[in-house]
Amino acid sequence: MSDYDDITDYYSLLAMQNPGKCTYHGPSEPDDLIDRLRNAYQCCSECGNKYGVYSVGCSSFWIGKCDVCDAETSVTETRDYAYLITGIRRVEAARKSAG
Repeated sequence: MSDYDDITDYYSLLAMQNPGKCTYHGPSEPDDLIDRLRNAYQCCSECGNKYGVYSVGCSSFWIGKCDVCDAETSVTETRDYAYLITGIRRVEAARKSAG
């Protein structure tokens, strides 16, 4: 299983854990996930841990919509997760290896 498949499966799992809250069920186009990660200003801790690396000692969280998965939950700025660069690189690498 490639990283890209693993990421798509993550959305299915997220939707099952948050019925009625998560409206995003995977990329509709190949570049959709990468665009979401690059353009995200705020994210939930699940997406932050999945696509980034927590890089600060404390964060401010508030209730809002995660720019990655669309779940209405507690969110923080993506800078606290190194701007999700780890996930962006993994998705790009998985897409290159998939052809």
